[in-house]
Amino acid sequence: MIEVDIKLIPFGILSRTESIGTITIINDESGNHKTGNYIYRIKSDRTNINGNLKGYERNKGILCLLRDILNNSNLEE
Repeated sequence: MIEVDIKLIPFGILSRTESIGTITIINDESGNHKTGNYIYRIKSDRTNINGNLKGYERNKGILCLLRDILNNSNLEE
């Protein structure tokens, strides 16, 4: 499982840090060594999106996985 915590740090003052969202990514274990299938959840006070991403090419790496999930999630909802 991968969890990304999104934080707001007003004016760079660490003592005022506030968590404003979380992205959780879970491998559903149905892929193979080349491709992975993932379940994700994007949660904030304004958003609660659940979805899945199938056939992700693992060699692209974690940041591309995160990008593809955000692009797949229809955050405009």
